[in-house]
Amino acid sequence: MLNENKKIVKKILAAAIERHDLECDIFQYFEIQYGRKKIILNFNKKYNKVRILINNFQPEKFRLINETTLIYLAARNIIEQIANSRQKIVVYKLLTENDKIQKWAKTKGKSVFKWQRIAKYQRHFRPSLHVFQTEIFPIISKKGGGIMGDLNIDPTLIKTLIANQETIINTMNTIRTTQNQIIDEMEFKPKIGK
Repeated sequence: MLNENKKIVKKILAAAIERHDLECDIFQYFEIQYGRKKIILNFNKKYNKVRILINNFQPEKFRLINETTLIYLAARNIIEQIANSRQKIVVYKLLTENDKIQKWAKTKGKSVFKWQRIAKYQRHFRPSLHVFQTEIFPIISKKGGGIMGDLNIDPTLIKTLIANQETIINTMNTIRTTQNQIIDEMEFKPKIGK
């Protein structure tokens, strides 16, 4: 099923239409479609932010299995390509009043975008506004040669390591102390039988 999904996403991306704003060089647009869903992805180059408009452009009889998730997987792929080509973090914020989209975002959408911020805003005389935000990090590709060859380091991993560096250092120190104690015990243990 996973390979089948990858094939579908690849087909969606192959048919993507890319447009640039001719008036100014701030916006870049991508249009993708699958089943009865169409996404227009608007990338703001100045602020490194993405806005996605999703609509049903076909009647219900054209619905395909997992069409929402698959088209959003393709959109995520486009955002990753933008982040990598610009070597900058790109922010995507899904804003919705729609209960179906909100439920999708909390379940399948969570696996697609790995939301870092979720909020719900109560509004007078209007449905609640649900906000889901993620940051898509570029993959830092450093051609190094040497022992490690090509490094592809996910910045999310780096952020996690930095955030947990004190714990990591304390754990390393504990391991080092334990190793030293074991070595000391081995050196000072009387040898029996000789």
